[in-house]
Amino acid sequence: KDEFDKRILTLSSTGTIREYELNYLVLYRIKNSNNEWGPTIRITSRRIYSYDDQDIVAKQEEEKNLIKGMKEQIIRTMTSQISAAK
Repeated sequence: KDEFDKRILTLSSTGTIREYELNYLVLYRIKNSNNEWGPTIRITSRRIYSYDDQDIVAKQEEEKNLIKGMKEQIIRTMTSQISAAK
């Protein structure tokens, strides 16, 4: 299972968005050497970034790069855990 969530973290005094929080959650299980499923493993990745609606294009690109980095981080963690389980 994997879930991605984006939420407003902070607002300015005028109600405009100042920061977003990105969360990515992955749940998975690994079969052990006896071909039995192990417990569910939970990996999360979280990023916070500032937002400026005067620079929407740059902030959209920043968000896209952050999400890509989060996915890559989780893949590296999963690969390490799967390798260690063998």
